[in-house]
Amino acid sequence: MDKQVDVVVVGAGPVGLLLAIELELGGAGVMVLERLTAPSVAIKGTAVGPLGVEALQRRRMGPALAEAEDRHFAAMGPAGVARRAQAHRSRGHFALLPLRSEAVGEPERRMLWVNQQGVEAILGARAAALGIEVRRGCEVTGLEQHDDGVALHWTSPDGPEHARCAWLVGCDGGACCAESAAQMSA
Repeated sequence: MDKQVDVVVVGAGPVGLLLAIELELGGAGVMVLERLTAPSVAIKGTAVGPLGVEALQRRRMGPALAEAEDRHFAAMGPAGVARRAQAHRSRGHFALLPLRSEAVGEPERRMLWVNQQGVEAILGARAAALGIEVRRGCEVTGLEQHDDGVALHWTSPDGPEHARCAWLVGCDGGACCAESAAQMSA
């Protein structure tokens, strides 16, 4: 018998993990499939902008972000003190447009120097705390759309697996689902 889940999210990067957390908090049963066996160490993002920080703070991840930023500056040694002071003056931007913020009236509204790996670790810990199943080393091999949802097939370290879900969301940058979607439309 197929495993049944409300939503399958393909991709365990920041977008996929945050979506899974939001869906779980909203009452949906969620499973996350990730092709990589471990989080990527490639340098992608180096900071979280003010709007992202505020969104994560609303979900009670603010303390974890602050701790990650502290570790970032501490790793720089004495130079980290000067860099921290400089960082606290930077308010950030959205789409390269400076965000209006008054340092006196909104001292906490700023970007935080937490890289993508740090954000993924924070989101991964939150997902685990919520009981979200995150399966690594799983590559989607096919899907079939039905009137009542999607039948999804993937390979895992244990071999071929499958599940049925009401919703399938691709948060993998298009890498895993693009070929399957093309097959489905053919």
